[in-house]
Amino acid sequence: SYTAISKLLGPLFGLAPESELLKLRVFALIGQALAFRVARAAILRRLEWDAYTPERVERIRDALRANIIAIMDSAMAGAERPS
Repeated sequence: SYTAISKLLGPLFGLAPESELLKLRVFALIGQALAFRVARAAILRRLEWDAYTPERVERIRDALRANIIAIMDSAMAGAERPS
């Protein structure tokens, strides 16, 4: 849920729970995953897939995982920089 993700990421990023930046980051992360549901038809068409198979879902998870790690690495590096 949004609240659980915020509680997890807020301290990692050094952001207050009501921080606008934290809210934006959480929505961005959730949005990536939701895209595979909301835009399912477009994604299947563009990838020339007929359906989400277990193997394809695993590839989607891998892509999401890589994006989330990159976002977290970037945000944490930014949090460590002096302002």
